[in-house]
Amino acid sequence: MERMYKIGAFSLYVLVVCIPFVLKKFLASLYGIDQEYMKAFVYASDFALLLLFTCGIYFIIMRREYVWFFGFSPLVISLFADNFSIGLYYGIRFSVLCIAIYGISEILRDNRKRMVRVCVLLGVLAVTESFLALLQWTSEGSIGLRILGEPIVDPFIQGVAKFVVDGDVLVRSYGTFLHPNILGCFLGIGFLSTVYVFIWVREYYGERYFYYRIIIGGACMFVILSGVILTFSRTSWIMLDSMLILISLYGFFTRRKWRRELFVIYGVSYIILYSILGHFVLSRITSISHDPGVELRGKYMEVGWEIIKDRPIVGVGIGNSMIHAEEHGVYNALLLFEEWQKQPTHNLYVLILAELGIAGFILFVYFVSKNAYGFLSLKGTSREWEMVLMGTLLIFILGVGMFDHFLWTIEQGRLMFVLVFGMVRGIRPRS
Repeated sequence: MERMYKIGAFSLYVLVVCIPFVLKKFLASLYGIDQEYMKAFVYASDFALLLLFTCGIYFIIMRREYVWFFGFSPLVISLFADNFSIGLYYGIRFSVLCIAIYGISEILRDNRKRMVRVCVLLGVLAVTESFLALLQWTSEGSIGLRILGEPIVDPFIQGVAKFVVDGDVLVRSYGTFLHPNILGCFLGIGFLSTVYVFIWVREYYGERYFYYRIIIGGACMFVILSGVILTFSRTSWIMLDSMLILISLYGFFTRRKWRRELFVIYGVSYIILYSILGHFVLSRITSISHDPGVELRGKYMEVGWEIIKDRPIVGVGIGNSMIHAEEHGVYNALLLFEEWQKQPTHNLYVLILAELGIAGFILFVYFVSKNAYGFLSLKGTSREWEMVLMGTLLIFILGVGMFDHFLWTIEQGRLMFVLVFGMVRGIRPRS
């Protein structure tokens, strides 16, 4: 079993690195809509996922937690998909992801060093992506890293995420992600992971490494926060700031020794960044009333509800919502004629209802609650702070899902979802 743990741990580290740097091989178009969600790829991360899937099956059998075989339910639900081949493709992929969550959690349980290594990796990758975001911001577009997954970005390309300040068209930073919102989510996860490491060092080493912790930890948090701002993702701003407030309140009410240190780092970082980028931030916030993207999100919500009305019980199948909307004229009815305008519902939960129906949504809620409930057993113990940190990580990613679809439709988003749920389940002690 020890060898399986080592293989799984190595696969987990590889998977983390593969989240921002997507190496993929195009296989086929799944439908006539020219969008990432309608194409089949082989990803470099698939090899790590398959190893974690194998570990998950092994651990399920060894631990006799056979209830986890419900992770194959996406494959069963795919039998009811409107387009069987697309439903089967995504059913297999989602089943692998579900079982991989169990594998990740078992690899991390009772092994704090592995959890810290994952968080350090996420922090380092978030810092790297933040520097890339800064280079893209100063270059006003792509910086030539297509080999690492950087999209071609230019202010004059239709569909590119941008906004206007004082008459100037400014491109939001993408990093190596397909959209700034996805980058913002990853940086939020990276920031909270950095806070986890910062507190872990303080809790377990006391005053030792004080200056290393303040200088290195503070610098990393500052850089990542700057990257989050440069995505100009309002969702990431709101969710991350909310989680930082929750962590700070917990620290002050429980009189944790690290509370003042984090407060100073937050305060100094925000003052410096606001003095440099405040004008752009305010412009982005105040533009929400006339932002065309907000209007489009409203239309995508209508798309989702129209599909739910058609297939309320079992849905149209994973990956089938756009096909259903196209073939039933929903996009045309809402005046969404351009290829780039044809997108999934920008709400994870409405999208799940549309594709899996009420039956699948109940399974999803059960899956989330089953993963989240166990870590509450840390309340009142010396590891309570870990419960709070992982709780904020879980709330962050579920909150982001309220305003976007990429956790379900884009491989980078799906990997983030799998990793976070594996980490959340992985901190709870064995019963």
